[in-house]
Amino acid sequence: MSEVKQGPHGQHGLLAWGAYLPKGRLQRKAIATANAWFAPGLKGLAKGERAVANWDEDAITMAVEAARDALLGSGGGASAARAGFDQVLLASTTHPFADRQNAGVVASALNLGSALASADLGGGQRAGTTALKMALQAGSAGSTTLVAAADARKALVASPQELHYGDGAAAFIVGPGEPVARLIGAHSETVDFVHQYRMADRDSDYAWEERWVRDEGYLKIVP
Repeated sequence: MSEVKQGPHGQHGLLAWGAYLPKGRLQRKAIATANAWFAPGLKGLAKGERAVANWDEDAITMAVEAARDALLGSGGGASAARAGFDQVLLASTTHPFADRQNAGVVASALNLGSALASADLGGGQRAGTTALKMALQAGSAGSTTLVAAADARKALVASPQELHYGDGAAAFIVGPGEPVARLIGAHSETVDFVHQYRMADRDSDYAWEERWVRDEGYLKIVP
C-alpha cells in the first residue's frame, strides 16, 4: 500500500472512501405482500430490495469491511497505509457493545496500532455526518482520521421503516494530502423535534405519522 502524499499547500480534506453492503437481500415486495391484510399502504414502497446483515454481522464487522475498502483505495481516492492515523471515529445507532469502545475494536481489527485516539458516536441518525464533519473541521491540527459509519437497525413489522431501512457501512479517510473533496462550509441546527426515537430498553423505533413529520418538522424547521 502506498502512503497518502502531502499536498503542495498542506490541504486537508477527504482522501479516500469505501463502502460495504451485506450480500443478503430482502425484496420489499415480499414485505408488502406479507402485510397487505394489515397495512395495504405499504404497497407504495414495495420497489427494489434492501440489504440485510447476516447473523454474524453487526456495525463493527461492517465498518471494518468498509474501512478496508477505503484503505485499499478500491472505493475511491488514493490507497493509504495503515500507519499514521491519529484517530478513529465509529458512528452508529446500533453499536453492539454498550460498555466497551466499539471504535477501538475496529482499530484493532484493522491493525492501526495503539497510538491513536478513538471514539464512538451515536444517539441520533446524523451521527455519521457529525463524525465526518468533525474530522473535516480538524484541518488545523493536521490529523488523519478514519471515519466509519455503520448500522443494522431493527424495525417494527409492517412499518414503513421495515421497507426504508437497509444494513451497511461507509468509511472515509480524512487528513492532510491531496484531497478528492474539501469542506467549503458547514452549518448545524439542533432542534429537539421528536419525530422518531428509540428508548434504551427497546429494539425498534417509535415513529410519528409521516405527514406530520413533513409539515411540522421539515417544512417549518429546515427553511
